Amino acid sequence: ELEVSLVNVEDRGHFVIRSFVLTDTNSGEKRKVKQYHYLNWPDFDVPRNPQQFLEFVAAVRESGCFLGDSGPPVVHCSAGIGRSGTLILVDSCLKMAEAGKNLTMNTILDTLLEMRTQRWGLIQTEHQLRFSVDAIVHGLKNADLMSGKATDGGKQTHHTNGKRLKEDSEDSRDSTDNDKEEEGQSKSKKRNNSES
Repeated sequence: ELEVSLVNVEDRGHFVIRSFVLTDTNSGEKRKVKQYHYLNWPDFDVPRNPQQFLEFVAAVRESGCFLGDSGPPVVHCSAGIGRSGTLILVDSCLKMAEAGKNLTMNTILDTLLEMRTQRWGLIQTEHQLRFSVDAIVHGLKNADLMSGKATDGGKQTHHTNGKRLKEDSEDSRDSTDNDKEEEGQSKSKKRNNSES
């Protein structure tokens, strides 16, 4: 038989951390267990805010549950596939990016399909997949800001789409500046013509 004792509850607003002691009443062996419970995430839906979700993922990582001398970590929701799949995909993709893997949409989808060979049905809805991608993008931006990789006035230049985004923003700025310059020249010509 097992005995479970609640030791501590830490309320972090959008998630709760509970600390338990699990005791085998026959052998007397005890284990400490921490539960990270994300609040306000209805079944078949997504969290309201990717940043708050990423704070939750960071807290889980900081717990040390992925280290060899602890764990194994267990991720579960009602069915263990929708919300669980979202968390697993986001965390896995962010870890791949940290390890230098070039993330593309195809990489994310391939990762999901590979994960589904181990747990069928991970990520149940299109909405959950969209949220996962959004959270991954936010996580990549946060990683750049925290690591100081965002240079040149905060433009993102490190990750997969960073170069494209930087080029797009420069191109659009250049075309906007050119448009404004041309518009100014046109107004100046009209003024000069009307004065003649």
